[in-house]
Amino acid sequence: MIIVSVFFLLLVNSAFCAAVESRQVCVVKDPIASVWSTPREVRGPFRYPLVPSWLPAVAQAHEGAVSLATHDSQLLYGEHVTILKNCGSMYKVAIPSQCSFDGKTAQPAVGYVQKKHLVRCAMSADLATWVVQTIKAPVAIPRQKRFLPFGAIIQTGGVDFVGDDHVAITLLSGKRGKIHLDDVRYVLSVVEDASSLREAVCINAKKFLGVPYCWGGRSPFFGRIGRVPVSNYLVPSGVDCSGFISLLMHSVGLMVPRNSGAQYLFANPVDPAAMEPGDVFYMGPTGMGYPRHILMYCGYGMVIEAAGGDGAASCVCLSSVEKRFGRPLAALENGMDIVSAGRGRAFKLYCGSFFRDPVTLQQMRTNFLANIGQNANAENVY
Repeated sequence: MIIVSVFFLLLVNSAFCAAVESRQVCVVKDPIASVWSTPREVRGPFRYPLVPSWLPAVAQAHEGAVSLATHDSQLLYGEHVTILKNCGSMYKVAIPSQCSFDGKTAQPAVGYVQKKHLVRCAMSADLATWVVQTIKAPVAIPRQKRFLPFGAIIQTGGVDFVGDDHVAITLLSGKRGKIHLDDVRYVLSVVEDASSLREAVCINAKKFLGVPYCWGGRSPFFGRIGRVPVSNYLVPSGVDCSGFISLLMHSVGLMVPRNSGAQYLFANPVDPAAMEPGDVFYMGPTGMGYPRHILMYCGYGMVIEAAGGDGAASCVCLSSVEKRFGRPLAALENGMDIVSAGRGRAFKLYCGSFFRDPVTLQQMRTNFLANIGQNANAENVY
């Protein structure tokens, strides 16, 4: 009976979606938009944070019914998508800025987003691009105030300073306002030197300390979407491990794959003894293929991660390499088995970097700008 019901729902979902004649490019107009794996999102209410559907015992302990959908990821204000199908209250979309990677080619992620979060955009060349650098950046608008989340993208027709410390912007709603220069980073077409990017990524990472772990999460933002709190059950706030890392790269104008397995394939291998701030550790259960978890090295023998479950604190936390892996950095080797602190299970450990190859670094910047600007359909080339 359960199998028949599942088949029926899948059949309904297939019939529910209608192809879009031309692939329209849209932009996210709300602070956060959840990305779901089917056009039927999870029904609530749920306890916070949202739990993945592959934990049925945990999910059943929550109030409400769980549909077939899972919370795959999140889009942030200003990110572009390509509409693939019209699915009632949702669109099936391609997300070029959140790609997969098989070691050779990159493909845009595909998921379902509520229509109310999107607006059609008339994209233009020669736009100045800014990325929000604070958890909750205030935008001053006459007689009111709005907030944009960390990682939100703002594009302007030029750089129009207001006083000594603000820049003028126009929101997607058409309202004009200003945002403090300390809250945004200007993204140049030519990538900066790797050392300054490493420093910026590590500074930004520490802003997330204490932010809750959330499966599929890419934002710690707490605020409101219209009258609905962003932290309500159907718009979870927080980050997962790979969402955290990809968002940090995004914050300095670099595009990397969305998920940990693809990030592992994309990064350059690094010897643990040569690790620098901004480089990453990968962990995965032995004998299970690609690593399932990613952490960032912050220098001075410290690592930061979005940790969830298995006896760990379910939030972004900072710890020493020795405490996390049971031995100091100098004693680590790629491919070695370790018993992770607080988990009691053996993991394979690998190290990698997104900053070692200057050519790839520039391509990451080029891809970032191509996928949030006029070329939202552009193929990612690595």
